[in-house]
Amino acid sequence: MARRSRARRKTIFAAIVTTTAAALLSPVALMSAWVHAETLPTQVFSTAVGEIRRIVLGEQLAVKMNTSTGLTVTSSPQLCEVSLDHGEALFDLQRDSTRPLRVVAGNVAVSARASKFSVRVLDAKNVELVVSTGQVTVGTTTIREHQLARISPGGIVLREFSEAEVNRKLEWTTGHISFSGETLAEATAEFNRYNVRKLVISDRTISTLTIGGKFSSSDIDSFVAALRPMGIRRVEGDGDKAICLVSSREPH
Repeated sequence: MARRSRARRKTIFAAIVTTTAAALLSPVALMSAWVHAETLPTQVFSTAVGEIRRIVLGEQLAVKMNTSTGLTVTSSPQLCEVSLDHGEALFDLQRDSTRPLRVVAGNVAVSARASKFSVRVLDAKNVELVVSTGQVTVGTTTIREHQLARISPGGIVLREFSEAEVNRKLEWTTGHISFSGETLAEATAEFNRYNVRKLVISDRTISTLTIGGKFSSSDIDSFVAALRPMGIRRVEGDGDKAICLVSSREPH
């Protein structure tokens, strides 16, 4: 009986020692994990106004960055995480990739494996996501092929797209902008993303006119010339920094 009591006390003592040691070591383990995370390979990329840049992140992942875009890439054998600080990027993750991709844009985290999709930061609280092939997840929501998602603090709004519409949304990857029913205000805002010289609508009566066509994102003069048949003319603005658009039609 005495032997059993001593053996039981030894077992309890050993458990206490083990638990205490674990408690003492846990801050060290946490510090070790933190140091490991801090020392993971990190790369920073950016593009200037009007610049389109393609980067390759391993054999299975390529990223095309749109104008005025900044992102940070952190890689490990288990995961590739991209923080999209601002701008827009197209991610092409091959089917044979064994490492998942996570894209963080503001408060939005997109998880993907084999897929091709673009992420655009509209502002601090709003993100636009277009899936060309495959599917991605945002929280518990799956965004599938040929879908556009507008993500905001109020939730996720999904819209079905045809393949032609998806391709039009991604025309920027070839240095072009394509419009199909956008207003002049929306079209000029899009052109201003790619050019240092800005378009300014000085006549509110023309801002809601709808635009169609495909244009070079860097050729602002050709776009303005295409507006003439619509009764819109240009007026040079602040030196060579702006082009003002006004109606060329005589008021009745």
